[in-house]
Amino acid sequence: MKPEQGFFRLPGVDLEITLPLGMGSLINSRLSPNLFRDLLLTGMRIGGLEALGKKVVDRAVPADQVLGQAVSLAASLAGMDLRTFQTLKQGMFAESLVLLNKSQI
Repeated sequence: MKPEQGFFRLPGVDLEITLPLGMGSLINSRLSPNLFRDLLLTGMRIGGLEALGKKVVDRAVPADQVLGQAVSLAASLAGMDLRTFQTLKQGMFAESLVLLNKSQI
């Protein structure tokens, strides 16, 4: 995320739309409970550095560094076993995946 200009927001309350259970579960798994509540129920917006500080994003770098950071991260993961990586991520988000799959029925 760009630290100076980027922002994160869950505008559902302002747009009068709700999150499907699976999507809410997935977002909630990445945020602290209080931050999720505040973002979801107020529609507040947080900037790039605040999002980094609250662990909404993993990195906040100037636009000209995004590609280099992405390539570096991809290179660090390239040697890992894909099936193991996939299984680990599926375990991390198992509850969200169940809800997401139910919403597709």
